[in-house]
Amino acid sequence: MAATTGTEMTRIVVDETKCIKCGACAVECPSFCIKWTKGAAPVTSTTMCSKCGHCAAVCPVGALSWENRSLEADFPPIRPELAVSEAQIEQLVRSRRSIRRFLPGPIPQAKIDRLLEITHYTQTSGNTQMIEYLVLVTPEQVRKYAVPVVEWIKAKNLPYSHCSPIWNARY
Repeated sequence: MAATTGTEMTRIVVDETKCIKCGACAVECPSFCIKWTKGAAPVTSTTMCSKCGHCAAVCPVGALSWENRSLEADFPPIRPELAVSEAQIEQLVRSRRSIRRFLPGPIPQAKIDRLLEITHYTQTSGNTQMIEYLVLVTPEQVRKYAVPVVEWIKAKNLPYSHCSPIWNARY
């Protein structure tokens, strides 16, 4: 069964041969465009789908797809065995530190690409993904952006202005 969400580009397809009629997709849909009745396969309404992938992520059997795009490729299913505990999150947050000394040599481009790919899973308003990242890979590039920031901090006499001698030596 295929149901449209108001535009052909956002057509959600439910594979009824896979669907176990649990309703998890409808419960998770932040746009409320998936409707479900107990014992029936989910259907869509005319509400706009934001293409967030939440429905596919929570479907335990991979029964959802978009007509022209693979949900599983773009939004791999959530793996319950990788769920993090409260203690793990606390450890991550408490152990995060600013990095002031870097290893010599470049970061492999494949690693940069993978990290940027992962950022597409972060939350954005309406799943618009209207964000950009500037990846600086050389010390010269870092200096190009650091110098104006350091000068601005010094001119405003902001906290950390006392670090000027260190910054001057670095940048």
